[in-house]
Amino acid sequence: MISPGRRCRAFTPHEQGNTGMNNTMTSTPITYHLFTKAEADEMARFLGEVFAHRDPTALAVGLTAPEFESFIRLYGPKADAEGRH
Repeated sequence: MISPGRRCRAFTPHEQGNTGMNNTMTSTPITYHLFTKAEADEMARFLGEVFAHRDPTALAVGLTAPEFESFIRLYGPKADAEGRH
């Protein structure tokens, strides 16, 4: 497990050239920390946008960003409490 505030590496596919055949993995640094209540609104908006526009299940059922935001906001207090333990 990586401690919060430390940097880790995430590997993502990076397409080279015009064909899908020449894929390599590139490393992108990520810095993260535990969720805080102050970030709840921003996190809900971010997750709403990402899931509503990119998650296959959300796309299939026509889930909107505001609908998913409302769902995420239900878990904000729980995430905040668990992050402090």
